[in-house]
Amino acid sequence: MARPKGSKSIGVPPISIKEAVDLVKTAFGKIGYNESSFKEMAAACGQPAGNAIKIFGHIDKQFGLLGKTPQGLWKITDLGRRVAKGEKAAIKEAFERNLIYKDLSHNFFGRNVTVGAVETYLRANYKQGENTPYIAKKFIEAKEYLKSLNIAENNTEKLNEDIENNSTLPAVIKLFQLKYALNPPEKEEISKIVESLQDEKGLQDDTLKALINQMISNKDKEEVLKVLTQTLFVIVSKKYGIDFSEEEK
Repeated sequence: MARPKGSKSIGVPPISIKEAVDLVKTAFGKIGYNESSFKEMAAACGQPAGNAIKIFGHIDKQFGLLGKTPQGLWKITDLGRRVAKGEKAAIKEAFERNLIYKDLSHNFFGRNVTVGAVETYLRANYKQGENTPYIAKKFIEAKEYLKSLNIAENNTEKLNEDIENNSTLPAVIKLFQLKYALNPPEKEEISKIVESLQDEKGLQDDTLKALINQMISNKDKEEVLKVLTQTLFVIVSKKYGIDFSEEEK
C-alpha cells in the first residue's frame, strides 16, 4: 500500500540492486560463510574503505544482503548467500525490501510501462518533493535486470534439447517400465521391454550388453529376471548417476 502524501520520505538506495548483487557475489567468492572485519569485507567486495562506508549501510539496511554481528563483525546474510548463488527469487526479495520498490513492483512488475507512467504513479501516491524521475528510472532499470535473469527458471526449449541429445534417457524410461511390469508380473509386457533394451544406445557397453542378453534368455523366469533387473539398476545408477531408490519406496 502506498504511503500517504505528506508523510516522511523513505527514498531508495543510491546503489542499484544489480550493483549490490555483483558486490555480494564478489565478496561471497572470497569470504564465503566467514565473519570478517569491515576492512576485510570491503576488500572482498573490491571497494576502498571510504566507498564501502557509503554503500554497506544500503546493502545492509535496504537490501538485507550484508549484516553485522553483535561483536561488530560483518557477514553475508542468508539472503545474501542465496543471492550470491544466483537464486532469482532471492534477488527479487532483496530488491523488494525497499518499501517504494516493493510498492512499485507490486503494481508494475508484470506490466509493460514507461518511466513516465511510473513517475505519474509516484507523484499521485507519494509526497511532493520525492525524487520521482530518479526513482522511476531506477525501478525500470531494476525491473529489466530482474526480468533478464534466467536463473532457476525452466527453459523448456533447452530441456527438450537436452532430452533429445541424451541417449541414456530412453533406456532409463524402459528400465522404469520394466520395473513396473515386474510388479505384478505382466509376461507379455516384460518380454517386449527386455527385447527392446538390447537396441538402446545408452546401454551399449559390454557389461550392460551381457546382462541384457541374460535378461533376454531368462525373460520367462520372473524371479531370475527380477534379480538381473536389480543388478542392471545398480550398474546404470553408478555409471550414469541415476537414482532409482525413490521409485523403489
